[in-house]
Amino acid sequence: MNLNGSRGSITGYKGLDVPYTLLSVSEDASSLAVILPGLGYSAEGPLLHYATGVALHHNCDVLHVNYRYSSDDYRCFSIQEIDEALQQDSLDVLADVLCSRKYNSYFLIGKSIGTIAMAALLKNEPFSSAETVWLTPLLHENMVLESMLSTIQDGLVFIGSDDRHYSADAVEKIMNRGRLECTIAEGANHSYEYSGDTMRTIDLLKQTISKIEGMFKR
Repeated sequence: MNLNGSRGSITGYKGLDVPYTLLSVSEDASSLAVILPGLGYSAEGPLLHYATGVALHHNCDVLHVNYRYSSDDYRCFSIQEIDEALQQDSLDVLADVLCSRKYNSYFLIGKSIGTIAMAALLKNEPFSSAETVWLTPLLHENMVLESMLSTIQDGLVFIGSDDRHYSADAVEKIMNRGRLECTIAEGANHSYEYSGDTMRTIDLLKQTISKIEGMFKR
């Protein structure tokens, strides 16, 4: 695999720069996987790092949207403003990338607040038919849950029962909808880890990445 990486940035919400990294496997890759990190969980975190590797292995280009909402530049932002920035910045980064490259299919992989960005992207073409991976989604956010319930494509959901954003009622609704396969890790936290149990966490990571790889094989 011949891997090339390029960095760019856009002028985002309220004039703040939003950097991104595009990893390309070839000049004519037909699919793009978009990685949307969490607030304190970057694209280098294990779930997103290995999901990136899986996508590249299956000949997908990978876009890391490296927003920095935990930096001092955003300290005075309200929660509503952060949500607005997430949605606008993610769309603007994709618009910038797609000015020069075209793809036939898309995968959206979001962690935590990245699932807010996923919900925004899914409202817009050409991402409405993207396959999705919802890692520890914010199930108490109406726009996230509504997006998960209205998705037209198959996808995967991973969340721990000890995650503060977990909702048994929301998970039941999602499972009844039938488009998204839900994996509930009993006792796992919002990092999708078992506190104080490294080996069990590694096993959970392996199982999760294996399921994500299965989606790319379809």
